Amino acid sequence: MKQYSELENNIKRFIVEHEKGISIDDIHHKFRMKDGQNRKMADYLIDNKKIILEMKSLFSDRVKNVNDKLNELVKTDSWLAKNWHGAIHLEELIKRHPDSKRFRNDIINFAYENIKTKVVKEANKQINATKDVLDLNDSIGGLILLNDNVFSHESNYLSDEILYLLGTKRYSSVEFVVYISKLIDKQVDVCVLLDSQSKNKNYIEWYMNNVFLLNWASFNKYAIKM
Repeated sequence: MKQYSELENNIKRFIVEHEKGISIDDIHHKFRMKDGQNRKMADYLIDNKKIILEMKSLFSDRVKNVNDKLNELVKTDSWLAKNWHGAIHLEELIKRHPDSKRFRNDIINFAYENIKTKVVKEANKQINATKDVLDLNDSIGGLILLNDNVFSHESNYLSDEILYLLGTKRYSSVEFVVYISKLIDKQVDVCVLLDSQSKNKNYIEWYMNNVFLLNWASFNKYAIKM
């Protein structure tokens, strides 16, 4: 049986108990296909089914993968070969690089590729299935992305990558992402990222800022940092 983190459990309780959301696990029979298998579906319906939410968590630390990438780059980057010895902070290394813009793009794209091409892609597919089966084509799809003590995911760069991806409309059923990061006890950082061209932009901003996030802070009895 899957083990859930404290942050995951809190979100689940908050949505079902406090927000009176519907856990789609409770209606999984509606997603059963002819061969008896269930289609992958989103996790929750909230706001009277106006919003479909998929929840995913970041568990893997990207440090080793980035180090492997740097080891690969030193073979063709003479500056990096002379200046990277494994002890320099990545941000400092990027700033010092003579072609820092290109170097940053190489590293950041690599570091967050899994989130862009797997996490968001899978969420898009599950939201689509939920809309199709439950006849909720006008509902808004959103992804809650949780970071519970994975320190190597820097929210600024991750946010930039997600915003760019949302803007491409590649996964158009994901209209917004709520990135919730808990790296310090009793403090949760929250960032709402949305497609600026979404027809539902104003409603998403209003609902997230004035309902969902305020209720989430009250539920946990501690401040959220936005």
